[in-house]
Amino acid sequence: MNTLHSMGLYDFVVQQVKKDVPLLGICLGMQALFESSEENGYCLGFGFIKGHVCHMEDTSVKIPQIGWNVLESSQAQNIFKENTYVYYVHSYYAKDMEDQDLIGYSMYGNMKIPGLVMHGHIMGCQFHPEKSGRDGLKILEYFGKEF
Repeated sequence: MNTLHSMGLYDFVVQQVKKDVPLLGICLGMQALFESSEENGYCLGFGFIKGHVCHMEDTSVKIPQIGWNVLESSQAQNIFKENTYVYYVHSYYAKDMEDQDLIGYSMYGNMKIPGLVMHGHIMGCQFHPEKSGRDGLKILEYFGKEF
């Protein structure tokens, strides 16, 4: 977020979102869509989506999470199919978000990791769709066609 501010990109992104230009955030980009984050010290995010990003706290699993995990649907949607596997690389995840903004999640230990979020014309993927094979490309294709 500091880099976005220092390069003048923060205001540009906010202006584009106000013009209803679609926005896709991937991994750290998804985390920036939320109100705040603990990563690299506390900072404010864009606040486009309600919620906060915090460090993964389950000591029964390896952190960072690196690898494939099933993306489960949290509500009726036509973005991905059942048994879609996506590729994660992260140590932080979003919490305290609105249920209607959560489209898909993955369980990692006892943590429910928001994997795919959407609010209006804003979409975020905690996983890397570009590294998630055909299923990931279909999610990117959905964004390109539907937004």
